[in-house]
Amino acid sequence: MTDHVRGEGDRELLEYLDFQCPYCRSAASGIKQVVDGELAGRVRLRVRNFPLRDKHPRAEATARAAEAAGRQGRYWEMHDLLFARHDRVGDEDLRAYAAELGLDVARFDADVADPALAAEIEADVQAGLAAGVDSTPGLFIDGVRYRGFYDAEALLDALW
Repeated sequence: MTDHVRGEGDRELLEYLDFQCPYCRSAASGIKQVVDGELAGRVRLRVRNFPLRDKHPRAEATARAAEAAGRQGRYWEMHDLLFARHDRVGDEDLRAYAAELGLDVARFDADVADPALAAEIEADVQAGLAAGVDSTPGLFIDGVRYRGFYDAEALLDALW
């Protein structure tokens, strides 16, 4: 399992996400405001995959695309693109995003197909299930499940 980390600090948000989940897409904005803005340097975000395969047919493919981009050091850029362009996530779209980000597209394709990458995603899912995640976003603040709103104001209140 490889967590992707944004920000730094003593406080921690751990998010289990599905790139096709509209709630995760909404939460991404508030979380980013908190981690990169209001509490920059005081809170970090760790992200893990939790594709809801039965609800979102492209959840697995988008998780693989983000992880493949991460292998080339561009996870967060792909993360942001996938949420911004959530309605365009076919295989060719994902390859186009890889090219747009300046990735080696042949390597991206190989990584997307890599069984080890699929195993990493499944390890995230199993960790989420073990932690009690049953929907997305599955957000934890300092190890405690958070079930409030995901806008910046609510997250700031929960963190401080």
